[in-house]
Amino acid sequence: KARRMASYEYISQKREEERWVNVMYYTTESGISEAERQHLQAGDAPHVSHFKISAQEYLQSLIPPSSEDKSEKPAMPDNVLSLNELRKLDLNEQIKALLINVKVMRFSQLMSFVAPGTDQQAVLRSLQNMAVLVQGCWVVKSELVYPDEDK
Repeated sequence: KARRMASYEYISQKREEERWVNVMYYTTESGISEAERQHLQAGDAPHVSHFKISAQEYLQSLIPPSSEDKSEKPAMPDNVLSLNELRKLDLNEQIKALLINVKVMRFSQLMSFVAPGTDQQAVLRSLQNMAVLVQGCWVVKSELVYPDEDK
């Protein structure tokens, strides 16, 4: 009960400290209400003349064309290849890049990343040189992941 009284006292104190503003009430038909309402509405002024540019020029002034080179690639980590970059590589390099980054993957997953129409036999020949088949998954050979340890 002491907490409730303390909180009620606190609320009462805050209410007393709050500043009050006297407000005059005017009916909707009064002259003052009508004058304020006129301030809220736009007049029937003729077309604004200071916009003498076309819509396209106005849009260009709002959003100027980018000065950046459109061919600039977004910043990506060194070990990440985009799908477009991956498909520009030859088949052996594609498979090698996928295996090094993924380590373990199914053949169907690998085929979804290489270029469409790629011969499955060619993919399998490359895979056999770079990975080992373990329970239906291709596992990258350790010499691809850790090439410096052979030296």
